[in-house]
Amino acid sequence: MKLLALFALLLVFSFSVLSQDYSSYYKLVNEAEEQFVLKRDNTCFALYDEAFASNKPFIKDPYIASQIAFYLGDTNRFYGYLRICFSNGMPVTAVDASPMLRTKLKPYSRIKISQIAKLHYKATEPDSTLYANICMCCYQSDSIKMVMNRDPIKIQRFYASENAARIYILDSLLRKGIYANEHLIPISSLEETKKFYKTYNRPDPYQQFPSSSDKSVYELRAICPFNILLHSHCFFQEHRELFFEMVKKGYLHPKEYGIMEETSIVWYEKDNNSGEQCSQPQVKTCYNILGLDAMRSNNCYTSTKEGLETVEINRKAIYMQSFAIDEAKKRLEKDLGIVFFFDFIDRQ
Repeated sequence: MKLLALFALLLVFSFSVLSQDYSSYYKLVNEAEEQFVLKRDNTCFALYDEAFASNKPFIKDPYIASQIAFYLGDTNRFYGYLRICFSNGMPVTAVDASPMLRTKLKPYSRIKISQIAKLHYKATEPDSTLYANICMCCYQSDSIKMVMNRDPIKIQRFYASENAARIYILDSLLRKGIYANEHLIPISSLEETKKFYKTYNRPDPYQQFPSSSDKSVYELRAICPFNILLHSHCFFQEHRELFFEMVKKGYLHPKEYGIMEETSIVWYEKDNNSGEQCSQPQVKTCYNILGLDAMRSNNCYTSTKEGLETVEINRKAIYMQSFAIDEAKKRLEKDLGIVFFFDFIDRQ
């Protein structure tokens, strides 16, 4: 009963006592993950609890904590962390994002999870105009992208659409000190996507590509407008300070900031977007996020001793999890079936 009372208290704090400074939240979650990776015991939970009590969590974090609790056999915490997920807008379908949960959950557990979701699910309540505008920006971009192939006219229409969207994001969000992530708009679940198509009578641009259309079933974050920002070789570099403010305020995850920075370097060298004009990035900061992809490795990955030391310094400066722990998490994903990574990296 005491544990259940603790989770009830956590939920209250999650909605009401939210700090505008997320630096402590990131550090606590990073340390919690590190504790589990290194010890495989329950010492991580106190850190998770403190993080979720102080700031509105990124949904993936209590979801990861729920998987750890399930692995360790802590049933109360497993349901408690899922309760936090549902209270912050995670649909019940996303429970199956984890191969471990997808294959090992018993029927009675699924019944209880459904009951918890019905009691505690609370969808993000966005400004309707903002949400509609953000969704429409992404819809227009995706609609062109899926049919443009190598058609130069369509390609330029695609870039013009995304340039206009970035101007809207800059003027309506970033310059006002906010950013449309999962704390302001619903996460990119299949349910939300279908609701948008129905509301605005729009066809699914991915309907000819079922694997792409279904990928949002397990999304635990708001993809749009993040994906549009990735398609620019100038935007991040020009507004780096604003984006880091979004990290500190909890509107942008540190990993997303790192992905944007590394991608901006790659896109500068390969992009043919005639609508953007900016100088080549002077500093090629490396976080080792984008890995050994042949197109990216020269700029975004290092494996030397000195390079790895710099990577860890770079990651720490933006509150990102250490590269060594992320590598260990990748191994645990294969060994345990726990999903740690919900990162969007557009390779189109």
